[in-house]
Amino acid sequence: ARRIGRDAGNPYHGPNTRAGGLPAAPVSGMLPSVTKTRTENPSMSDEDELQQLRDTIAELEKFHQAMPEDRQTLEILAVAYGKVGDAAGQARAMADLADLLVRQGDFEHAALMAENLREIPDDPAAAAAAQRVEAALAASGHGTAGAAAAPAAARRPGANIEGSEALDVWTSTATAAEADVVWHWKDHKIIPDEVCMELLHVLMDSPAPRTAPRKAWLVSALGVLEERHAELTDIAFDSMRKRSKLAPVPVDLLDPARDAVAALPEDYVRIKGVLPFAKLGGELLVALLNGINADLKAEVKEMAGLPCHFYLMHPRAWNAATTALFGDDSKVQ
Repeated sequence: ARRIGRDAGNPYHGPNTRAGGLPAAPVSGMLPSVTKTRTENPSMSDEDELQQLRDTIAELEKFHQAMPEDRQTLEILAVAYGKVGDAAGQARAMADLADLLVRQGDFEHAALMAENLREIPDDPAAAAAAQRVEAALAASGHGTAGAAAAPAAARRPGANIEGSEALDVWTSTATAAEADVVWHWKDHKIIPDEVCMELLHVLMDSPAPRTAPRKAWLVSALGVLEERHAELTDIAFDSMRKRSKLAPVPVDLLDPARDAVAALPEDYVRIKGVLPFAKLGGELLVALLNGINADLKAEVKEMAGLPCHFYLMHPRAWNAATTALFGDDSKVQ
């Protein structure tokens, strides 16, 4: 299997970051960076990776202090604290998130977060936060009854597409959407014309084999660019970040939860470049390689049958995370 990873610079450092990975000035939707991922350093031990995640948490906490109303930072903090086994830190982040949801008027997810806080054993701070949120919900006329039942009623329109039909449909729609990304890069002189034409040729003229057994191939403009011209990937990724206004997330360090990944068919995940990595407060947290595709976001919500909150991921992070999950590399088309 061909890797889409390359030994290159930090995928989370961009032109708006300073030493230590924090933005030079608060930038809405911008999460702090990490300094090295397992993809870039295959010899990194589990303890090294754990320390890397602790360092990322420290940066996120600084970012949270600078921008306390940033919901994405609190969501990632809650997930990250859980990954390092810091139950108190996770409860604190969840409590802060629940309070923020109330302030933002997202009462449904605040109620679900309060239920999550109630389930944390032997934590007076978590219980107090749940009580505080529930009181705020009652005062606003929003109870908790029925809040958790809403996601179960969501439709799963893609559930009746199976086998080779599903691969054909998902590959076709992904190809059209990714070609649009490349045309944008070309029209706005983000990537050299000759490289864009090469990418379009790969996306449009080199479909996955149609002989049995069929395989799910990643269809991604960023993925192909990383495969063939890794020196340009960070430029294109920064363009995607600015257009999508989604925060980048190091999914390879966060170790996506299996129950979250299972919310979508594995072949769909592999083809579309979407990776659910956690469930939090009744929502599915999903990382995307294509953050500007509104149809993709709507499709993911419908197929998962859950409210979704979206983030952007770098193709190097995708490569590391999917290798760990599926035991091999998700191939580029």
